[in-house]
Amino acid sequence: MSLVKGKSMRNGFLSGLLLMAAVFVPPVGWSAEKVVADGVIAQVNNNFITIGDVMILLQPVQRQLATRYSGVELKAQMRVVFTNALNSMIERRLILDAYEKQENKFPDTYIDGRVEEISQDMFSGDRSDLMAALAKEKLHYEEWLKEMKDHVIVSTMRRMNVEQNVTISAKAIRKAYDSNVERYKTPAKVKLRMIVISKNASGKQKADETRKKIVEGADFAEIAKSVSEGSKAADGGDWGWIEPKILRPELGELVSKLKPGEISQVKEIDDQFYILKVEDKKEDTVASFAEVQPQIERELRKSESEKVYNGWIERLRKDAYVKVFDTGLF
Repeated sequence: MSLVKGKSMRNGFLSGLLLMAAVFVPPVGWSAEKVVADGVIAQVNNNFITIGDVMILLQPVQRQLATRYSGVELKAQMRVVFTNALNSMIERRLILDAYEKQENKFPDTYIDGRVEEISQDMFSGDRSDLMAALAKEKLHYEEWLKEMKDHVIVSTMRRMNVEQNVTISAKAIRKAYDSNVERYKTPAKVKLRMIVISKNASGKQKADETRKKIVEGADFAEIAKSVSEGSKAADGGDWGWIEPKILRPELGELVSKLKPGEISQVKEIDDQFYILKVEDKKEDTVASFAEVQPQIERELRKSESEKVYNGWIERLRKDAYVKVFDTGLF
């Protein structure tokens, strides 16, 4: 069983496990001369963070980036994710150090209980599965247990210092809705079919005859498959549900005048003739306040939580010794 099983791992403490796991692997495309494995990259009070710590955390991201970028661009992308990961590790250490300084520690029964919940979530309480997973990752149980306890401390400290200090009023939610009502608007759409015929010596006659057949009862889709030269011909000229604004202005205007089921007149634009059929229409709508209220509250709470968190971390930094070293990595 893998250590990545369960929601709890995905929610933040896999990084802690991985930091203990293995050997530093330099980023793809970087010269080994510029990277000193396990060189110290930062100091937080009396604790040190190494390049290896950060890079082990980033190995999955590194592999993903390497499939999309190379050379200078890969290095730039890695610089961003490396910096973000390093900052996260510094913040985690600041929180743990702040906890060590405070007088009121969390009861052991609380921490042990939360660790047990995590274990239950990951391994359904099966210790043999836990030990097998630890062996696979080359981790000792004591190391895993310490990481779990640190995770509980960090998450609880954040909840007490951030989440519990964030309040979103009903007035703020309503104001956010009224100020951004366009954001909750669903634009008008039409279900459209289109036949395109090239403008040549017989093009106009062909277009007129095609429209006549359709008006007299021929199936628009079948006719489109046989005569249309448009990109959707094989699909019977079916464009599906679209916003009229994606069409060229002349066609968008024509579509807006058609009722569901109507066939347009032959429309000549540049070197082509067009025949349109609007199968159905949806008028633009605006989601009600009640429909989007939970979403708005979540967004406001997330934004406010980030502000409170950043302010908290900034205060912790002022009371700590934090130094990031220039290693020549970038």
